[in-house]
Amino acid sequence: MRRTIKLTAIAVSSILSLFLLLVFAAVILLDHFLEYKADEPVSYSQAVQTVLTFNFEGESEKEAKSTKESMTYGNVTVYVDEKDLDLFPVMKETLDKAKSLNEQLLGEIKERNVDLILFSDKEEFDKMSDLENVSGFYHTFALLIGVRVDNKEEILKEKEGPLYFFERSVLHEYSHYALDRKVEVTGYGLNSYPLWFQEGLAEYIANEGTNVEPWNFSLVAFDELRTHEQWRDARLRKMTDVYRQSYYAVSHLIEEKGEGVINEIIEATGESGDFESSFIDVTGLTYEELDEEVGERMNKSKLRR
Repeated sequence: MRRTIKLTAIAVSSILSLFLLLVFAAVILLDHFLEYKADEPVSYSQAVQTVLTFNFEGESEKEAKSTKESMTYGNVTVYVDEKDLDLFPVMKETLDKAKSLNEQLLGEIKERNVDLILFSDKEEFDKMSDLENVSGFYHTFALLIGVRVDNKEEILKEKEGPLYFFERSVLHEYSHYALDRKVEVTGYGLNSYPLWFQEGLAEYIANEGTNVEPWNFSLVAFDELRTHEQWRDARLRKMTDVYRQSYYAVSHLIEEKGEGVINEIIEATGESGDFESSFIDVTGLTYEELDEEVGERMNKSKLRR
């Protein structure tokens, strides 16, 4: 009997030790993965917290939040400098609009908590942003939206220009978050969707009700606007406007085939895992044909001016 108890205790102890060893190994692997994704040092406690909360919070994000006041509105926690607390009412209205427009285009969205930081300091904003010369960003991995605030007093006075650009930035970045949530449930994340599609949708929603005028910029082949690297390179070329070009592409698809075409493309990609083949199946257009049709549409718009 004693021998049986002793053997059982040894077996349980061995299993527990093995389990703890596997947990420790998993934490180490997760830690390395998080450091790779976040491009900054990550502690083991941060790694564990990320698993528990499904949200990674890096040191730069913590630092930015530490000096700000916060307000939770639905699934969004907004962080602002104390001197900018009077922006909260504007944020509530803009977030309501962002949610409504995205639900109208994408349908039901499985929301997760997301943080939104308003930056009144351009230098602080630039430290957190991945792209140059932008007014906002969305970090998929951190579930974090950042928006730069310019001309706050004019925004509060509801001056058309400053208010439009501020709301546009919030709508654009929230739309990235909404698409992220929409495609997550399909089993394929945002990386399965080319940048022109992601940015085109965000621009389409951000410019709802606005007449976006064309200008004489050079078109970049949509096949060269798939990855983040391609997008950055295209932005550096002379006489290009890849955001506006992508807006025209999405706008053209919706005007020709209806708003339902966006969900059809997402659902088809969720089944195949291949955006380009799914895009062709749903729209009947190759990338080359999309290049031509968008170019023709923009030229017609210029002639109507």
